[in-house]
Amino acid sequence: MKISKIGLNHTYNINQIKQNSDNTRPQQTHSEKKIKEDISLSGKNEIKKYKEMVKNMSEIREDRVKELKNSIEQGNYKVNAKEVANKILEDIILGAK
Repeated sequence: MKISKIGLNHTYNINQIKQNSDNTRPQQTHSEKKIKEDISLSGKNEIKKYKEMVKNMSEIREDRVKELKNSIEQGNYKVNAKEVANKILEDIILGAK
């Protein structure tokens, strides 16, 4: 079997033409290949509304205070001494005020 240079050159030329044609096509950027996603953020007015709601909330949970007050008055409120001691120690160790 005889291999001629013409055959090899022909193969080389075909590969060159193929590479050149690939290079002439516009390349897609990485971002163009991704699926576009829309993200919508809450408007300033909506954020302002929620800030105002939180600002107007009471720090005292009236329902819980009433529940505890009733338990104390009825003699049903039990204090867990271990939990109290642990919280005191935690505050001391962590330097909480």
